[in-house]
Amino acid sequence: MFLSVQICAQKNPRTAGFLALGGFWIFFAWTWGPLSPFNLWAGNNLLFSLKWWFDALGHSAAGVMLTITFLHIYKTPQRSLELERDEQKFESLIWKIKLKTFYVAVIWEILEMSFDWYKNGYTFTELVTNIQKGGADTTIDIALTAFCGAFLMECYERYKIKSRKKHPDKYIQIDRKIELILALHGEVMEDLRLIRTEDRKERIARLKEAAKRLTKFLRKKAI
Repeated sequence: MFLSVQICAQKNPRTAGFLALGGFWIFFAWTWGPLSPFNLWAGNNLLFSLKWWFDALGHSAAGVMLTITFLHIYKTPQRSLELERDEQKFESLIWKIKLKTFYVAVIWEILEMSFDWYKNGYTFTELVTNIQKGGADTTIDIALTAFCGAFLMECYERYKIKSRKKHPDKYIQIDRKIELILALHGEVMEDLRLIRTEDRKERIARLKEAAKRLTKFLRKKAI
């Protein structure tokens, strides 16, 4: 699989990223999921025991990798330049990913509780009693996942802000060039409609070639 990802990375970095993330989540589901050989969903993990620390490691890793996964999904080649230019949209994306990571952490704990209920055949009263006993563990698990995800996104956001401050002119120049491309795009499309079909085909072919190079560049930078 590693070789497949390596080959794919040369042709399509975004697809390679999805393959790598998919590989991680398969490994995660096997190691920390309900069918894990370590029996982490048994509901009998004592706080701060060796088994509990291993489970806590899984929740921390999940928080980090969830943010990376969501970031990879949202940062499409088309959105990358837009996020570089628009600070408000970038901040909105950061908060959206933080919230989604928290939601997934809560859903994960609900699934653990449901599995515990099903596997042990608890009555509703027994389930409530066990939930109360494991309340601290559940709260810590959610907090670990959410905190690790939020911490990574904070680091990423600060890195981007620092990069903007370090190279302010670079972003101004990029913005001006993008505005120029957007303005010329409409004019070129209008002009192409006014010329003969034979002349139009040649120019459209050149535009397509330029668009291919731009798309290839955006795919690499979107990772």
